[in-house]
Amino acid sequence: MGTGANVRLTPAARRRGLRLGYVNVALWSAGISLTSGSLISYFALDLNATGVSLGLIFALPTLVGLLRVVAPLAIERLGSKKTTCVLLSAVSYTVLATLPGIALVGTSEPRFALGLMIVVLCVHQLFEFIGSVAFWSWMADLVPLRIRGRYFACRQIIQLAVAIPTLLAGGHFADVWRTSHSSVPLWGYAIPNGVGALLLLVSVLPLWWMPDTGAGPAVRAVIPWRSVMAPFRDWRFGRLVLFGCWLAAANGLTGAAQGAYPKYALGLGVLSLQWMRITMRGGQIAVSRWAGPLSDRVGNRPMMILCQLVVASSMAFFLVASPERPYWLFGAYVAWAFYAGLNIGIPNLMLRLAPDGQQQDNSGYIALYFATSGVCYAVTSLFGGWLFDVLRARQAFQLGPYLLDHYQILFTVGLMMRGLAVVWLLLLVEPDTPTAAELMRRLLRRRG
Repeated sequence: MGTGANVRLTPAARRRGLRLGYVNVALWSAGISLTSGSLISYFALDLNATGVSLGLIFALPTLVGLLRVVAPLAIERLGSKKTTCVLLSAVSYTVLATLPGIALVGTSEPRFALGLMIVVLCVHQLFEFIGSVAFWSWMADLVPLRIRGRYFACRQIIQLAVAIPTLLAGGHFADVWRTSHSSVPLWGYAIPNGVGALLLLVSVLPLWWMPDTGAGPAVRAVIPWRSVMAPFRDWRFGRLVLFGCWLAAANGLTGAAQGAYPKYALGLGVLSLQWMRITMRGGQIAVSRWAGPLSDRVGNRPMMILCQLVVASSMAFFLVASPERPYWLFGAYVAWAFYAGLNIGIPNLMLRLAPDGQQQDNSGYIALYFATSGVCYAVTSLFGGWLFDVLRARQAFQLGPYLLDHYQILFTVGLMMRGLAVVWLLLLVEPDTPTAAELMRRLLRRRG
């Protein structure tokens, strides 16, 4: 499939690779929409998952992702970034294809089925995480720097356009099945999961057909471990890692509460929640249309600051939503549409701050970012799930004239943490873009 040497691509081969990248993300988006999100969390809740159990589902697969730091060694051993990405992705999705089998034992042995679900998700994401490091390093070789913002924005638009009808179909199927087949409700989740896993396997084919770029610079066997440690000595990249860790911690802490709130507090079904997700995806398409070109013109950091401020407001809508006013939750999903800017800016900035993959191994940088932010998400998801159960067992907390229950306490903390993430973005230094101080001076000069 490839050799360890660098490969010079012809313009035609590069264009073909970029087009196949669009096909890959379309198939991947359809598959991941049916094997994640509400279809997984509601599946777990119908297996009697507690807050801690939800925390484990969110945390453990991400925690095993710490092993993605071995990605540089895997790329060297397997011979190329393409080989590593294709092989590990295929293994990952094959494991995920066993997920529907959980429904066979879920009715009689829900505790065992829940544990089996966690194991399947852990193994699946371990291989996918390591493969994703190879993928992003491969993309750094394939996508010219001058068009990365626009290319990643286009990939995101395709991803979202495919996800919208897929989410709607999956949510509709789950609710209809659970209503008409109440004796075997778990199959309402398991069948879409199986279809999604099949689509993920098919998404590997475009990767197989994309051109190889080799493994990067020639290295001795010991060098990959040095490449894993190199990012720790790069203070500019370290600030991006700190932002990723903080944002991951904010998301992880409220994960269990966010997963349980629509079902138990608001009484929403899967389809209702999928409609909200569709609203979010539609908004993300609109955001992606301007976020990608903007990042190419003025840099990623200013665009990400704007998006993060809007994303931070999402928790306010969780705070005001209630069984009498569940529609307020739509506001959170509208705010989450601005995650599109972060999803474009983070990989673009990560590849920009990491070394050129053709001149120096950059897989260690990519592995470090995803591994450390993943660990932060995992640890805070576990802690958030435990805290959710502890606070739920206690009486509501009186804060002045306000009575805060376990949901509202966690949502308030999440609101503050997401808002403070902007501070880390202000501290980032992006090459060839103005710093926070320079932006302030420009603003003051305009006002003067």
